[in-house]
Order: sequence, then structure tokens, then C-alpha cells
Amino acid sequence: MREQYIEYRDGESLLEGFLCYDEALPGPRPAVLICHAWRGRDDFVERKARRLAWQGYACFGLDNFGKGKLGATPEECAALIEPFMKDRRLLPDALIRARIALR
Repeated sequence: MREQYIEYRDGESLLEGFLCYDEALPGPRPAVLICHAWRGRDDFVERKARRLAWQGYACFGLDNFGKGKLGATPEECAALIEPFMKDRRLLPDALIRARIALR
């Protein structure tokens, strides 16, 4: 199983996604983007990526908040997700950035 962290950008913000796939499988694989909850890209996302990778997918746990940013309390999590709640276009844009990084 191949696992790696991939840095990519949203303007000035540095993001870090998690890529996981079974390198023993030949040829291209279908890709799955995994979007995290309000806490940020965490171990839960990485476990999901590993499970799906065993099924033959290339999985990318995307990052919406910035490299290393995780909410520790409900208040911190609410502050991280607030921009996405105020502007619903931010999430589709984040998915597009992650898809481009996955190439």
C-alpha cells in the first residue's frame, strides 16, 4: 500500500492532502476524494482512505483548512468551518483544487 502526503495550494494557503492506493494493482484506478468533517483532515479520513484503497481505489483525503490545522474544541471547529458556511461556493472550489492535486 502506497501512502503519501501531497502539498498543494489555495492561493497563499498551503494545504496537505493524504493519498493512498495499492501500488501492486496494474494500470489506472478510479479516484475517490474524501472530504473531512469540521475538525479537519485527521486520522479518521486516513483510515477511510486506506479501507477504500484496499478495494482498488486511489483515495485522496483533501484538506480544506490548511496544512496541520485541526480544531480541538467545538469553538475552534466552528471557526474553521465558518467560511464554508458563509460562502457555499468554497466547498466545490476545494474539491476542484483537490482533484487537480491528485493528477
